[in-house]
This record gives sequence, C-alpha cells and structure tokens, in this order.
Amino acid sequence: MSQHAHNKLDQQTRQWMQQTGLDQPAGDFTQRVMQGVEMQKRLAHLKDKRSNIWNILLAVIVPAAYFFYRYMSGAPLLPGGFNLQTELQPYINIFQLLFSKITLDLSAPIVPLGILAIITLLVFDRLIIRSLSLHK
Repeated sequence: MSQHAHNKLDQQTRQWMQQTGLDQPAGDFTQRVMQGVEMQKRLAHLKDKRSNIWNILLAVIVPAAYFFYRYMSGAPLLPGGFNLQTELQPYINIFQLLFSKITLDLSAPIVPLGILAIITLLVFDRLIIRSLSLHK
C-alpha cells in the first residue's frame, strides 16, 4: 500500500470517528475497562486450576476406564496380542545394562567426589549471592 493511500485511509477513519463521536471516549471508559481487566485477572488463575485438574482427571480416568472395560469384557488387557514379556524383554535388557554400567562408573571414587564438589560449589554460590543481596 502506498504512503498516499495509507494517509487517505487514515484521514477517512478519523473523519468517521469524529462523525460518530468516537474520537474521545467517555469519562468513565478507562475505569470500566480496568474493572473488567481486574475481574479477568482474578478469575484467570481459577480457570487455569480447574482446567488443569480436569486434564489430569481425564489423563487418569480415561485409560483406567479403558483397561477396566477390557478386563470386564474378557478381552486381553493389551490389544493386538501384545505380550509384555516377549515385547519388552529387549528394553528391559537395555535398562539392566545401563544400570549396571552406571553403578560401575559410580563405584569409582572420583565420580562421587566430583558430584560432591559440584554440589558444594553450588551451595556456596547460593550462600554468597544471598549474603550479598541482604546487604543492599
């Protein structure tokens, strides 16, 4: 859009606003808007909590109801002939391997000492920052 067309549109909008009396809002306009904003702020946190609780309930109740229905209907709990022991065995083996590797690595004395040193540095850092912020 060219600058000339933009200026013409802007001027035409201002002319319509003057004709309808919208160029200056009523005296209590700001107060009414702010009351509405404050009301929405007060209700916003309640709305969020209710929707979060509803989402959590749905995430728990729907799968539980599905498995309860399958159990009551006599169907196998997992669809498609899925067998936990044969299907998950490779994953269980991987987790066992990872767990044994982590325990072997942590059994070396340097690793726990390194972790302890990092935690100590973080604690001292927080204490120093807190003590400096209290003096301001």
